[in-house]
Amino acid sequence: MKYRESFFVQTVRLIRKNRKTYQRLMVSILLTFTFLFSVFFYIDSSSFNRNKETLSDPSYLVTVNIPDHINRSGTEFKTFFSQVQSTPDTRIAPVQRFALASYPPLHHVIHSVNYNYNIYPKSFGQLMIQNQPAALQDGSREFKTLDSVFVTSQAQSLLVQSGMIQNGRIQLYLPDRHGRWGFKDWTVQTTVDASELSLQVRNVGGHLTGNVEVFIPGEAVNREAFGEGLEEQFLIFTPYAIDILNLARRYEFEASASAQPQVHSRADMRQSIQLKWILGSLIFLVLAVNLQGSFANALKERRYEIGLRRALGAAPQDIVMQFFKESVLLILTGALLALFLVVDGFLLFRLFCYFTSAQIYTIVLTASSVLTMLTMTGSLLLLTGLSFSVSAMETNIVSALQGAGE
Repeated sequence: MKYRESFFVQTVRLIRKNRKTYQRLMVSILLTFTFLFSVFFYIDSSSFNRNKETLSDPSYLVTVNIPDHINRSGTEFKTFFSQVQSTPDTRIAPVQRFALASYPPLHHVIHSVNYNYNIYPKSFGQLMIQNQPAALQDGSREFKTLDSVFVTSQAQSLLVQSGMIQNGRIQLYLPDRHGRWGFKDWTVQTTVDASELSLQVRNVGGHLTGNVEVFIPGEAVNREAFGEGLEEQFLIFTPYAIDILNLARRYEFEASASAQPQVHSRADMRQSIQLKWILGSLIFLVLAVNLQGSFANALKERRYEIGLRRALGAAPQDIVMQFFKESVLLILTGALLALFLVVDGFLLFRLFCYFTSAQIYTIVLTASSVLTMLTMTGSLLLLTGLSFSVSAMETNIVSALQGAGE
């Protein structure tokens, strides 16, 4: 341990002694690694930020809207769904939505509040809002009873304050199973994260206004009683989203799936990886030549020192090890400092994006980039360090000492 410590101290002392020679070399090393690391951070981060929203969408979901002119009992409709149901590991969840404006019977409700009923099967598996998974406060996967409902978390607190929700129950005007419209008490089972909803309720001057999203079990109401105001949609959960999407379009149904744009996003990311390898290789070659020249210039300024040590009997391997240790320490210090500067630069850019456009810029460095950076750093270290030390050993003693006196 003492030997390693004395070696480190000795190397640092020699670098400090020749600091004027190494200052220019250190600037070259710093610029070299700053440029190299910046390329990897920029390509990885840019590719990720371009595609992060698309790739965050569920790839297993296909949304199908059936046009009004399609006969629900017709052959075309039945054939499509029979083919979907025969697809392995595929599940269909019908979702219906009905926007109920202020009906005359709602005399006790402030008329600026509208109820939007989202009708789901009792066991829905996963609640979806605008094709995105919705977070339920109690982690439900189904309605506990047929008189249970969900409301948005924002609306729930306001409805409690206004007295529309009392003791965990809310009165809603809906058709029962027989199609008879009327008021009925429903139990608010839990709340839904409303971040993906564009229609929300708010308190204006002590009065509620806006739209209340209410999620109800489809088995509890007569859907035909809603008439034409009911929008029908089918959520298909499948590992074969692209195949299902193409099948729906073949039948001229309105369909969308995140899996399709994700294919283009992954292709874009693959192109970014190829670009990164090409640029990285070219930069590595240019930087290796640049560092080689910088070390050669530093060596010229220490030729007298090398010749003097050789004349005093220093073994060639001692000269080699001395300069190799100095080059290793310089390169490692420069690489770490360059990494620190690059990360700080991207953090400042992240703050700039946030304050100017409220955009969250994610700084990304993939595992392959980390491995490549380590490999390139180690290669530059070995190539330049060995070249520097071997060139020092080959210095001619006589010419070096004579050159000092000129």
